[in-house]
Amino acid sequence: MRSRHFFTLVAAALMVAACSAGGTVGPNAPDTRLAAEQAKSFATYATTNTWGNYGEEFTTFCMQKFGFDCNRPERSQGEDLLSAQEIEKFDAEKNNPVAGLADIGILFIDQAKQVGVLADYQPPNTNLLPDDLHGPGWVTTFVGVPSFLVNATFLESRGLPVPHSWHDLLNPAYKSMVGMGRVGVSGSGTWAFVAMNQAAGGTATDTAPGVAYAKQLVANLTNQATLDTFEKGEIPISIRYDFNHATWADQLRTDGIDAQLIIPTDGSVYSPSTLMLNRYDVAHADFGKMFMEWVLTDEGQNLFAKFGARPIRSVVGDNRLTVPEELRVNWLSDADYAPVTTIDFHSIDSDALADLWQNQVLAGS
Repeated sequence: MRSRHFFTLVAAALMVAACSAGGTVGPNAPDTRLAAEQAKSFATYATTNTWGNYGEEFTTFCMQKFGFDCNRPERSQGEDLLSAQEIEKFDAEKNNPVAGLADIGILFIDQAKQVGVLADYQPPNTNLLPDDLHGPGWVTTFVGVPSFLVNATFLESRGLPVPHSWHDLLNPAYKSMVGMGRVGVSGSGTWAFVAMNQAAGGTATDTAPGVAYAKQLVANLTNQATLDTFEKGEIPISIRYDFNHATWADQLRTDGIDAQLIIPTDGSVYSPSTLMLNRYDVAHADFGKMFMEWVLTDEGQNLFAKFGARPIRSVVGDNRLTVPEELRVNWLSDADYAPVTTIDFHSIDSDALADLWQNQVLAGS
């Protein structure tokens, strides 16, 4: 009787939350009992099993906190959504929210603030991060590095060299062979432009060298590669984050493809990813709040490392996390990262870069 009464109360609370028109996630601490029930029906955007290891993150979190695996197949929605599109979805669905959590590039947090989709909640362990790497409704999780994954098997079959630098990518023989996301819309595409601008001699405030370089590169660019188009050699050079490429490389090598993961020798940059909490998904607010805290714990951070991503707490902070050696198996050597630099993301405006790409690079090439 007691348990039946409890679940009746839970169901009633969920119905009230779900039906509260205009309700938003507030600053109150999460209720673990409500979160356990919400774990059975929550959804997320752009946090697939193979993005930063979110599949194992959700499984481990729910097994430890609630005793069951909440990583249902329908949990992950909108796997192809780009950062700006996630914000648009949160806003467009405010009266009938689909997803409570989403991975978003840090350059797009200001957009999310302006649109007003972020919840008014910060987990207590955000004190492990510098103040500019968290805020109401969002926390930084890990960093990626714009890198190349090269289908060397395909290139060598055509007598083409493997590119090792941004400069190498200008080879006319790579026409329409280089896949990259949209600058100003895709987090990886935007940071790739920041990286190529740095390599060309630009700075966060001087993008002219990057524009000049990109105008030469445009002929070689095409849509972002998928695992299928990469493996077939349709898009044999991919520009994405290193941790994405690391998982592809493992799969491809089992298929006999020589997939080479390369950090550009003329430089790249560290790009922070964040997790944002949808203020409108009241029905899953307690779960979302608890999960935001989880990703900053030692175990949550180490699960990102296991996948190949560098946990944010291992990169910044006064008491940095030391990642065990056995979890670094998907990491390239420290020497490969010697040309990678940290950029002040506050000086980068993703909207301005989108406009620059469209009106200076594409229109002028």
